[in-house]
Amino acid sequence: MVDRKFNIKYDFISGNSSINWSFPEFANCPLCTADKDLIFSIFRKSGYIKLSREIGEDWSVAVIDHPSPIVDDSYEGEWNDWPLKSEPAKGRHYVIALGKDHIPFHELSKDTIMEGLYAAQEVYKKFSEINRVVYIIISLFSANGYDIKGHPHFDVIGLPYIPKIIGDQLNGFRQIYEDRNECPVCDIIKSEGNSNRIIYSNENWLVVIPWSPMKYNEIRILQATHYKQFQKLTQKEIESLAFMLKVVGASMGKLKGHDYSIAFNLPPPKRSTNYFHMYVSVYSTQTVEDALYNGYGILLTDPDNSVKDISRTFRGVLKDFVGL
Repeated sequence: MVDRKFNIKYDFISGNSSINWSFPEFANCPLCTADKDLIFSIFRKSGYIKLSREIGEDWSVAVIDHPSPIVDDSYEGEWNDWPLKSEPAKGRHYVIALGKDHIPFHELSKDTIMEGLYAAQEVYKKFSEINRVVYIIISLFSANGYDIKGHPHFDVIGLPYIPKIIGDQLNGFRQIYEDRNECPVCDIIKSEGNSNRIIYSNENWLVVIPWSPMKYNEIRILQATHYKQFQKLTQKEIESLAFMLKVVGASMGKLKGHDYSIAFNLPPPKRSTNYFHMYVSVYSTQTVEDALYNGYGILLTDPDNSVKDISRTFRGVLKDFVGL
């Protein structure tokens, strides 16, 4: 990559952020040759999940450095303050290959999804120890893997800031907790009771159609236990979550003309947030770029080219209207 000046830009009007980055076109699937940039792999032996720093023929999940990361330590951006605030897009971005086949997420086995979640826990722990990482995104951008040649995968991104959507949720949760001494998610679970919006539940998770969804065709998977950190979920809880994701994904996959994304709404790893209740959001997306924007309020864009295109079009239209 020649130009390494990637910036995170902040908009004071909306509060959202943008990163001047676009999804690359890969000639070949980088996840099918995971040994090239391998961080670690997951395989099963005698029924147990094993982690290896090497990759063998029996791997089921592989974690690699993203071949074209959204944030990276090598990026050289610019520091600006008010009102055009920006900073270098520094951070870490790993991708977790879920199995070896190019199939939709919901066609994966429950075990493969579980192993992918286990790998995400390990990456989460690793990123939590990095000083510059303030928030960690765990997401499935595209159920059909459109961003990497149709290979299903999780993205784990260590950001140097807290995205607006998460920040707003943190503030809202804290305010309700201080005012009512109650967690809003726990209250929702209680108030919904046996309502038909709770479409499935077990001792660990509930699948809920939101009273007021934030995204198209949104389904939320709520943790039954209040404030349990993602990296501390037990194997039983991870296995149960994998089953939920597979069933919800299969349901979303039946919506014709739609792809879907998965966003894990987690608290920041270095902040005391006992008022926050983690949950997972599954929602329809039209493009891969929608995933981060709808899930976290982060717009991936090429601002220089966009400005040129809009400016050129505007001048042409203006000429037609006023004869300039």
